[in-house]
Amino acid sequence: MDPLFHLLNILRTPSSASAPPPQTPYHHPPLAMAVFSLILLTKSQTLKMALEQSHQLHFLVIPIGSPGHYIPTIDMAKLLAQHGVRVAIVTTPVNALRFGSILDQAIQSGLLISFLEFQLPYMKFGIPEGCESMDDLPNMGLALDLFHAHSSLQQEVEQYIEKLHPKPSCILSGSFLLWTAETANKFQIPRIMFDGMNCFTQMCNQVLYHSKVYESVGPLSLCHKDALEKVRRGNRSSINKDECIKWLDSQENSSVIYACLGSISRVEPVQLIELALALESSKIPFIWVVRAGHKTEKIEKWIDKEGFEGRTKDRALLIHRWSPQVLVLSHPAIGGFLTHCGWNSALEGISAGVMVTWPQFQEQFYNEKLLVQVLRIGVSVGAQKFVHLGEEEKSGVVVKSEAFRKAIEMVMEDAKESEDRRKRAKELGKMANEAIEEGGSSHLNITRLIQDIRNQSSTKNSS
Repeated sequence: MDPLFHLLNILRTPSSASAPPPQTPYHHPPLAMAVFSLILLTKSQTLKMALEQSHQLHFLVIPIGSPGHYIPTIDMAKLLAQHGVRVAIVTTPVNALRFGSILDQAIQSGLLISFLEFQLPYMKFGIPEGCESMDDLPNMGLALDLFHAHSSLQQEVEQYIEKLHPKPSCILSGSFLLWTAETANKFQIPRIMFDGMNCFTQMCNQVLYHSKVYESVGPLSLCHKDALEKVRRGNRSSINKDECIKWLDSQENSSVIYACLGSISRVEPVQLIELALALESSKIPFIWVVRAGHKTEKIEKWIDKEGFEGRTKDRALLIHRWSPQVLVLSHPAIGGFLTHCGWNSALEGISAGVMVTWPQFQEQFYNEKLLVQVLRIGVSVGAQKFVHLGEEEKSGVVVKSEAFRKAIEMVMEDAKESEDRRKRAKELGKMANEAIEEGGSSHLNITRLIQDIRNQSSTKNSS
């Protein structure tokens, strides 16, 4: 199984033990399709035919309330809609406003995507009003409360399904939303569990031994071709798109290091100062996404007090809080990506180039081994200490500025080893882009996934 792509574990509800096993991924014949006639059709005719072929399949998509899960799930919804499936996304008002903009252009183009908004019970679970995603929380101690608040929507979702005729063809939900399995079983609807971890991590955790892997689809971020869609992916960027592109255009190709540590980054300011000093001392042009959760103001005060932005203004761009990451990484000026090794960022980085790896928690250390030791497209800063999410204050300084600087220079230098890394990264990026194109492995996999749900729907309707 190719480790580059997201996993989709099919949990069949009801059991499909009698169904023939799926063919080995990436080695199955394409579905019978009138390819040549489709080429001659207009966009609307193509969509109409796709809908007829899919028998009006209706997917109910239920994301987890965290950007690292929400964004790829939204991307998956777009891919399904591009294949003629009607998609309804279960969400909450603030998240609909925030993440919905990613799909504005897709919906305007005629894709059948809608949002089902349910009010989050803030007071009942002690959550500040307006905090509907993990990165909005004032502290990580409220993460479990937020999770329970989202899970409490089960009854309202089931009441919605009760009124639908016909019922949804499939439920696509985040892997941690266990209640969706109960809902799927109640209404006898197939459920797809969207798992944001990669195959390498799954194997390390021996999940493959216990559960049946069905397909891999992705990299999902590559479904966004338009610059505006890239900017809107995840949140409204704190920097103007034109300003960002203008700065990147002013830099030489492959000359810029991009440093961003994820959507829920809460790295301690004293540690971020070490990173900042390394970026400055490297003498390499850089983009730094400045974010530290509820302590962001503290690191911003240090930047102002020390005159950091003024000292580096000739070769640096500081983006405060949210960055249009896919837009940045797709620009030819980017030569390296300093990342926390979250799987979304890893996939986006693999599609764009070489990485400096600084894992902090969860499966990120596994992802680092994949990038550095298996794919050999990354250089580690040498982090050995696991920093528990929500307990960053206890960690202090884990990586010194000198270690950051050495790793950055190794990635950006002109030595043969660095050139070999760039060559491997370029080949992987090409593979990733080919996978999502028509006829590519990812494109075929999502087509087969939809066909599988269609077959189950047809069997259910005929029985």
